[in-house]
Amino acid sequence: VIYFYLIYQLFGVLSPFLAPLLGAAMLTLVVFPLRDFLARRMRSPTIAALAVTTLMLVTVIVPVAVLGWLLTREAAAAIPALNLWLSTQQDQGWPFVTGALPAGIESFLIRVGSFLDTIQLDLKDALIGALGDFGNRATSLGAMAIGQFFYFCFQILVLILALFFFLRDGTQMVTGLLELVPMEKGNKTLILRELDLTVVAVVRGTIITASAQGGLTGIGLALFGVPFAVLFGFAATVLSVVPFVGAALVWIPAALYLSLA
Repeated sequence: VIYFYLIYQLFGVLSPFLAPLLGAAMLTLVVFPLRDFLARRMRSPTIAALAVTTLMLVTVIVPVAVLGWLLTREAAAAIPALNLWLSTQQDQGWPFVTGALPAGIESFLIRVGSFLDTIQLDLKDALIGALGDFGNRATSLGAMAIGQFFYFCFQILVLILALFFFLRDGTQMVTGLLELVPMEKGNKTLILRELDLTVVAVVRGTIITASAQGGLTGIGLALFGVPFAVLFGFAATVLSVVPFVGAALVWIPAALYLSLA
């Protein structure tokens, strides 16, 4: 009981820093093999951890922070633009882009519109209302993010420091945690090995795949002149974990937009 109470108290102390600590732990799982390689070459875990932390700062943390700033700007501009576009469609018939779609697709959408009229559902008003609510929430979140700029910088500092210490002392930390588990050493080692293979593979695969799909989607959309490419690239990154469809939920509508433009 005392042990679990102490764990609960520790969680309460660390709760303000859970996000940067989790981010540092995920980055550690991805790049720890590089740290091991450098530690064997340099024969110093501290220098290897410092080198990998600096590399992550330059190639991951700073670019992600810049992309977050660009994302905030694009989101602030996208909400009014979408609101304006939907407002201009209120006086037009369903579908919104009548005359621009192929005949078969437009005929199907007209039947969908007739069905919505039958059940007395105004999709345009629903979309405009939902988008307006989302815009208000996004604006408030953006204002909160600007107001907490220094707190955000402090969180980044915690992430960098945690990443360094996880890389330098991660093996000792895991060994110390295992000593607290009431189980035979052989069983603990076996479970840890299986967890390492599973968790590391999932985390590495998810982060690398999501980053690649989101980055390529954003770059491709920017090259073809699609507005708000950073915003759509971020959406593709998030949606890439959705089975079967993933980033296609972003680039297929973008392709349709380009074909209609």
